Amino acid sequence: MTGAHPTLPLPTWVQVTNLQNGRSVVVRLNARGPFSSNRIIDLSRAAAEQLDMVRTGTAMVEVQSLASAGAAPAPPRADRFYAQAGAF
Repeated sequence: MTGAHPTLPLPTWVQVTNLQNGRSVVVRLNARGPFSSNRIIDLSRAAAEQLDMVRTGTAMVEVQSLASAGAAPAPPRADRFYAQAGAF
């Protein structure tokens, strides 16, 4: 399950909790977004189904980073790189 967030570093694992029903999922942030000013995160359909928010399309959620506080991100490995094909 994946998500998009405007400021957290990529890739980051976050726990997203639906505040209306208490359901939680862990998703990997792999994109920037959302591009709507009233949302803090976009989720994949699989994550939205787990949170029971497919019917409504949006929900009030809490986003908690699973990175330890003060931990620096791991340096990039020489044999890996990340590229974004496009953001429209």
